[in-house]
Amino acid sequence: MNRWLSFLVVLFLVGCGSSRSARDSWTLEDLDDEVADSSGRTRVERAAVTTEVDPINFAPVGPTTTSFPVTTKRLFVSFRLRGVAPDSRLSVAWFREGEDQPLSETSETLSGDQRLAAEHQATTPFAPGPHFVRLSLDGEVLAQVPFEIEGPDPGAAAASASPATVSNLAVYAALDRRGQPRGRPSRTFPARTKSVHCAFLVSGASPGTAVTVRWMLGASVVATTDLGEVSGRRVLSATLDAPAALDSGEYTVEVQVHGQQRATATFTVLGGVTGGGRVVDLVLTRAIDRRTHRPSAAPTTNFSGDEETIYLCISHERLGSGDVVEVRWFQDDYPDEPMAVSTVPASGTGSLAASLSPDEPLPAGDYHADVVLRGRTVASVPFTVGP
Repeated sequence: MNRWLSFLVVLFLVGCGSSRSARDSWTLEDLDDEVADSSGRTRVERAAVTTEVDPINFAPVGPTTTSFPVTTKRLFVSFRLRGVAPDSRLSVAWFREGEDQPLSETSETLSGDQRLAAEHQATTPFAPGPHFVRLSLDGEVLAQVPFEIEGPDPGAAAASASPATVSNLAVYAALDRRGQPRGRPSRTFPARTKSVHCAFLVSGASPGTAVTVRWMLGASVVATTDLGEVSGRRVLSATLDAPAALDSGEYTVEVQVHGQQRATATFTVLGGVTGGGRVVDLVLTRAIDRRTHRPSAAPTTNFSGDEETIYLCISHERLGSGDVVEVRWFQDDYPDEPMAVSTVPASGTGSLAASLSPDEPLPAGDYHADVVLRGRTVASVPFTVGP
């Protein structure tokens, strides 16, 4: 769910032909509209961001500036298109710089050259910072019109005034029909996963508390889920999905209250690396079959700390003949220095096992194992030691 799906986005279109009956009522601008673009190249002219447009000719009647206060409720982009082929598809998308998901987007099929205005009306305030409007025709970007939102972030004040707390954030492979988590939480999901879900508890929320979930792959925001306004104590959930499969990599899910971060969790979607090859499954266990390198004891992510050896079983596909899989074992309290590193040669499709054999019992706490292939961390699996 995109947090801006509830936005009212209005696209006004008007043809180049004029309904005026007298030629002497035309303006020079109208006359210019009648001149064909002899180059045949589609172009954008007189693009401007403004707070208001004329409902008849869609020209800006508000200030046409590149900077607007954070209290701005709505904006328009006014422009004209030249050299438009019939049945071309126009898309107008509003972005905050650095975010992959548009704040709002609309599209329309055009019959030819047009004068246009598109509106972005937010249900929550703009956030300060650089923004832009992207104009695309049949998937090709024609222009990006930049503008700035200036002023203190009203969401920060609302968040600081809100007593709401967020706890128990975790990521799951499935939800039930009520939107509640099903099964145990996980930090690792197999390749070709189509969706993951997060669930968390909001407590002490005053009426009108706005809750948003952001999904990030690395440093890029790939989706935003607006969960609306809540109050009191609520268990909430959100979903990240993709038509085919989620991209592999390390993700962060972030829960925001009035736009301010309150909780985060990380997870990994297993995948491949440049040149082919991928990790498709990870299992931690206390014992393995030496012939198949698969678990011979029950899979687990909870250990006593007294085990002589902990095994990580890895299933892989299409590795090269000279590939080496590296497993780095970490105590979470010391994330910059692995306790041990296992290296296992591998090729083709099959299974392998890496092991951790500590010299003394492991102290209680949180741990994880990173799988590194060709210098890139392609998977990570957490585990705990203790009661």
